[in-house]
Amino acid sequence: MQIIEKKSVKTIRPHRDSGSINEFTIRYRYLTQNLQKNNAYQLYAEPLFSGKVIAWRTPLQGEIINYSKLSGEQQKEVNFILSQQINELLVQAGNNQELKKMINTYKKIPTSNDIYLIKTPTGDKVILTQWGCMLDDSNGTHYTIKADEQFPLPVVFKAIYQDEGGIASEEEIIIEFNKNSNKEITDENGLIDLGKVIKGTQLKAYQIVEGKQRFVHDFECDGSEYYIIELPPLQTMNFIVKDTNGEIQTNYNFTFEYNNKNEELTTDENGIIQLEKIKVFTTVNAYHQEDDKNLYPHDFICEQNKEQYLITIPAPIIEEPPPPPPPEPESVIEPNKIKVKLIDHKKRPIKNQEIEFKHKEKEYKLKTDEEGYCLLEIEEIETDEIIKAVVKVQKKKKKKKDKE
Repeated sequence: MQIIEKKSVKTIRPHRDSGSINEFTIRYRYLTQNLQKNNAYQLYAEPLFSGKVIAWRTPLQGEIINYSKLSGEQQKEVNFILSQQINELLVQAGNNQELKKMINTYKKIPTSNDIYLIKTPTGDKVILTQWGCMLDDSNGTHYTIKADEQFPLPVVFKAIYQDEGGIASEEEIIIEFNKNSNKEITDENGLIDLGKVIKGTQLKAYQIVEGKQRFVHDFECDGSEYYIIELPPLQTMNFIVKDTNGEIQTNYNFTFEYNNKNEELTTDENGIIQLEKIKVFTTVNAYHQEDDKNLYPHDFICEQNKEQYLITIPAPIIEEPPPPPPPEPESVIEPNKIKVKLIDHKKRPIKNQEIEFKHKEKEYKLKTDEEGYCLLEIEEIETDEIIKAVVKVQKKKKKKKDKE
């Protein structure tokens, strides 16, 4: 425990609502029992009586500086810390009216010299001594703790991704305040330290995507530890390439343009191409390059949680081969036809006459027509082969003369 200061009990007297000086120990115990969260009770130094001397001590360790020894800027900071701590005490008090009354009473101290700054290893803390007391003079004066509304406060933005809550590092954020616009980049912890800003200042944070303000957040500087900027998580865009027949295209090249980048990628065995870490609302242009020409252009806008983007290319035109020629008919041996004319010695046609033809082992019997013709049909015959023809002529019988 550190002793902060010692005072003669004759130099101070308690407020009417604080009871006698001897009751301070009881009241301190009451504060510690009811203001446990974040050790908020440590705003009040512990009173320790020894005869006619009262000592004020604290469990906090670090350099102790009296308010009067602080610079004007430091005093403003202490005033603000005090106002924040007292507001926190009142919140912790809840519906405990007795506790709230004590807290409001103890905002009044004899002088500002009863305020101390302690530089602890975990940060600056403020301690009050002689809380609940006022000067033992004819007027019973006191010093009332007031917040300095113009006090500059540290402003730190923390960017996280929605849904997963991950740290949004290396993200470009635009911060606007006091008619100024600053382009900032989040660090590895997703933080942007803006420095100190006057309490009550309106702050605006957003991203520029495709020339438009996106994910706008409005804040008021109020001493918060962090001002949270929620961004949609970076997206993985899955493109599937199919032709107009619905056939997946594997090992097919497509070029993608986005954010001043140009990437040529190839579809995998499932016809998929992936683009990773793309901001929502980003425009992505895709096309197939062939012979210095950009073919089959597609334009996309990155959407949050969209599963797949379809790229369609024309189906290949396949020329059908001409139909095969009809099968040749089975070869049919056309019989050789020989037209034969039968005439007499005066070259007159002989009609209705039977003729026997013989070719090899086959015999043919034909009869001449009215003009002395007949048609001999032989299936197989070669040039210079001999065909025999026999004409059987019936002899006419001689008529006998009548006897005289």
